Amino acid sequence: VQTGDIKNSSTLGTASPLFADFLAQQLTEDFSRQTVYGYFNHSLPIPGQRLDVTLGLTYDRVVFPGNLGEAPLIAGQKTSDQVGPKAGLSWSPLAGWTVRASYSKTQTGFSIDEPVRLEPNQVSGFIQAFRSVIPENLTGTIPAASIETANFSVDGKLGPETYLGMSFFHGNSDVRRNRNAFEAAFFPFPPIEVNAFSFEETFDYEETQFALRLDRLLGDSWSMGLRFNWNNAQINKSTPGLPQQIDPFPVLPNLGADLINASWNIRYQSANGIFARGEYSYWRQDNRNYQPGLPGDTFRMINLETGFRLKSERGELLIGLLNLTDEDYRINPLNNFNQLPRKRTFIASGRISF
Repeated sequence: VQTGDIKNSSTLGTASPLFADFLAQQLTEDFSRQTVYGYFNHSLPIPGQRLDVTLGLTYDRVVFPGNLGEAPLIAGQKTSDQVGPKAGLSWSPLAGWTVRASYSKTQTGFSIDEPVRLEPNQVSGFIQAFRSVIPENLTGTIPAASIETANFSVDGKLGPETYLGMSFFHGNSDVRRNRNAFEAAFFPFPPIEVNAFSFEETFDYEETQFALRLDRLLGDSWSMGLRFNWNNAQINKSTPGLPQQIDPFPVLPNLGADLINASWNIRYQSANGIFARGEYSYWRQDNRNYQPGLPGDTFRMINLETGFRLKSERGELLIGLLNLTDEDYRINPLNNFNQLPRKRTFIASGRISF
């Protein structure tokens, strides 16, 4: 159980008397979240194999300010609750091989409570705790979002020195939130009154990822690896509460993007602690259904790192040069990906453990 107050203030930089009621606003709204969950874990006795099963169920209820995300501030609260089932398994049919799968339905929180949770963050080793699966640099934070995820992976040894891994992820989030705006009647002109109002904005987002990795040992000190990642995302956006004169595109259906990344890396690790790593990666993105059309991008990146690691990994010094070719990129944020350096970048880091 979590309870508290959410305080927000807003100041408008205008001297117009029409906005006199909104120049300086302060609002305090109640917040609460109640969560009840239970998990059942069991290992099935199968000769020569290992099978672990996880089942869970969560009830989550969030009461939060419905209109404090942006100016003008409007008083009012919203309540969102859901029942979220969980299921997962981890199966080792052969020595050196593991198959895992999971399904979960979760609900995010509001503001500072989003990263705070007592419920387990993983189901069969797969993450189920998200701030959002919709990229926040595309939509911003969306409170109390419902998220469904499904995962599948296979990991194993193809031989004494070769390792294979494959994984699949599918996630979707169907969310609604309130947006705030000003309205004024322009007849007669100039307007004599400005009011605040809120309208509903909806997003339906789906993301599918496939990843393949292959690693091979090359003697005692060298190894190399291949990586392939494919990410497909699409989103439907609508603003049903706005007239078409205000929003000429109240529905944006099936905006999509495909992002492909393929990379090759080679690594060196000596017995005395010296290590080095080099990576070459290829990136390509294609966008769909944008009006006007949104161009994709294709680029390549080379990263080099070297350093020294203490025994038992008690400490490490690292220096590196990222984006060696100094190549910039333009990627649609609809696809989730780790941010890359936009120009040649020198890095240095150190850590020590006691």
